[in-house]
Amino acid sequence: MLHLPMWGKIPHVEIEEVLEGLANACLKSATESVCPLRQDKQAAPGGFDSNMSSRAPSGDSLSHPPIGDGEHTELDEAYSLRPYGVGIDTHKKFIQVCVLVRTEHGVKRMDRTFNTTWASLCEAAEFAKWCIYEHGSTEAVDELEATGLHYCIESTGTYHLPVLRAWKGDPSVVNPLLANPSRRKTDVLDSRLLAYHSITGMWPSSYTPPPPLQTLRILLNMREDAGRAALRSSNRINNFLLRYGHTIGAEDSVTSPRGRALVEDLLADRALPGGGVCPDGLPPESKAIFQALYETHDANVKARAHWERTALQWAKGACTCVLGTGEIVSGERVFDLLATIPGFAQMSSLYWLAEVCTPTRFPSANALAAFAGCDPSLKVSAGKVTSQARRRGNQKLHLALTRAAQIQITRPKCRLGEWGYRLWKRHKVGGFKKACAAVARRMAMFSYHVTRTGEPFEERLYSFFDPPKYVERGLTLSEMGRYSKVLETFNTTTELAAAYEDGRLAATKGAGEKCLEQVKLILERARKPAKLPALRPSER
Repeated sequence: MLHLPMWGKIPHVEIEEVLEGLANACLKSATESVCPLRQDKQAAPGGFDSNMSSRAPSGDSLSHPPIGDGEHTELDEAYSLRPYGVGIDTHKKFIQVCVLVRTEHGVKRMDRTFNTTWASLCEAAEFAKWCIYEHGSTEAVDELEATGLHYCIESTGTYHLPVLRAWKGDPSVVNPLLANPSRRKTDVLDSRLLAYHSITGMWPSSYTPPPPLQTLRILLNMREDAGRAALRSSNRINNFLLRYGHTIGAEDSVTSPRGRALVEDLLADRALPGGGVCPDGLPPESKAIFQALYETHDANVKARAHWERTALQWAKGACTCVLGTGEIVSGERVFDLLATIPGFAQMSSLYWLAEVCTPTRFPSANALAAFAGCDPSLKVSAGKVTSQARRRGNQKLHLALTRAAQIQITRPKCRLGEWGYRLWKRHKVGGFKKACAAVARRMAMFSYHVTRTGEPFEERLYSFFDPPKYVERGLTLSEMGRYSKVLETFNTTTELAAAYEDGRLAATKGAGEKCLEQVKLILERARKPAKLPALRPSER
């Protein structure tokens, strides 16, 4: 196999130079790594013009690091080239396709433009396959027949979805912001760069949801649109009331029972001045506008409830999920499993099924948590965290989990909620946000485990609910530092840990964020090491 390094960005280098360098590198090692061409050539379907690129000039413009004497390192395995690469740049009216195929004499490139009609999209897929059959090696043909056509495509709105449906295969859907465009940007260069990404294996395969889950996502989008429309009507009512001097919305929402009653009294000219009511009333010409806005709000609230009921019925009856055990279960079974997790209500389960679909997409619970936007990204320098940011992930799933976490923390009725509440009270500033993020991450990990195993959630299987244990010893003035006056009431590490865990220390006067950080450092030093599990006889 040919092995080349991976490049995240290609500054000041045109895509033509990159492809020429790639062809040179392939030509240099052709005698060792490229299989002979397939002999049974096929004619191009529909009379395609292959439009092959000429052979690259001699010289190695993209050098690779030296490889040891016969050693096969992990880096070499990660960056091995594919036998072919396909890149697709999508638009409303056409798609630009580029196919790169490794041969004995270098890399052949074929470009072609297709319309976005269904017949043209299917023809484009046949064109890509023909290029591989005609010019690819036996390795390329075997990979195509074994795993299907692999290609990289930009996620441009929803224009890429018809291509995925027509091409099928093994796609890698890439965000256009991550595609790293070259200095000159054209449709042809974009497709060639995506083909380069495909042949180098830069992006992993993407999950394509089946039609029932696409329908569920559309139903949820309709529910969200109705909710936003209702909110717009409510905001407009409050906006127009403020123009006439009425501040009813400052005390209650204009759509709440009390606020709406006050507005209706204003419309009927029977409201008493005082509170948020201005004595000037409302002009007669504006009353019809307020009535129309309230009618629009009520209609959108009913539509939102309708789409929510429809989505729940569709999810439980028409959608399926593949558990980690390989069993295909109905959506209702998934709802039953997720309902055993504390805080997982129907809407959280609904968004989980629509966005996650199946746990087999993810290699671990941490990967699912990162997909849900619950993965903190740290910047570390010299062993210290310099900044912290949270990746956005899937916004809909992240919002559903965060809202469920807020309810668990503010009304703790289980060990997860109590754990989040204690985490909230440990901080002077920003504790609630940190606790919500932590609880949401735990809920995402729980959902992975229950759907992977197909077993209900059990608290006894998770040990992080229990507070850590500390070595009981006295506190010294040197480790307390300038916070000795604040911490003078605590004699041992266990007393300090109890006050820190239940939030009493954060509520103490004089205990700021710096003091809490010092206490955390003291407790980390006094923490008992975790006991390793006993080795089995076969592992000794």
